[in-house]
Parts: sequence; structure tokens; C-alpha cells
Amino acid sequence: MPWKILNGPNEKLSDDESNRVDFWLRTGCLHGGESEAFELFKRLKADWYFTDDAEARLFVSEFGYEVHGTLGVILWNLAEKHINKNQALASISELRKSSIWLSEKIISHAINAVKEISDSGK
Repeated sequence: MPWKILNGPNEKLSDDESNRVDFWLRTGCLHGGESEAFELFKRLKADWYFTDDAEARLFVSEFGYEVHGTLGVILWNLAEKHINKNQALASISELRKSSIWLSEKIISHAINAVKEISDSGK
């Protein structure tokens, strides 16, 4: 599976991880939440780093890690048949109403990808 289960709200950063978070913040490479998530991601040796922040995705991918946003999660779930075409399209429609900014071009690509994934599974 591409995700790991954390120990809940008691998951704490080590002193070294906290120092690296401070470094990422000072250098402006990542914001607070992304910095902490990045350190936990590395510790857990997770397969995917999740963020909808474009700068954070670019930064983390520069280290060679696989990074996905919400659209990637929707498309992966469709491809793995955890959701169907209608659920994927409804999820994309809901994203348009959320605080996540996605261009119409990206939305269009995602809708086309849903159709391609759905058609290939027939």
C-alpha cells in the first residue's frame, strides 16, 4: 500500500527532525505543515508524499520521492477500482468547490484521465 498508518495524534518528531523542520522553514523551502509531513514521510519510508501545494510537490520530488496531490489520489483509487467512474467525477466536481485551486486545464486533463482509466478497465 502507498500509505502508512501513524500512531495518531501522539506521533512526535525527534529533536533531529524538529531541527530539520526549522531549517526548511528558515530557508523557505517548505511551510510548517509540509515540513513536518516531509520529516514523518522520510522516517516512515512511505511510498508517496501527499500535498496539494505545488511548491512543496516540486521541492519533495527534487529528492527523488513520488509526490501526489488530491487529483492523483482520486485517479489512483479509480485505477485500483476502489471507486468507480461516477465517484471519481463527483470527487473532481467537489474539488472545484473546495479551497484547492486547480486550473480548468488541469480539471479537463483529470476528467479525460478518468474516462481513459474507466475505458481501459472494460
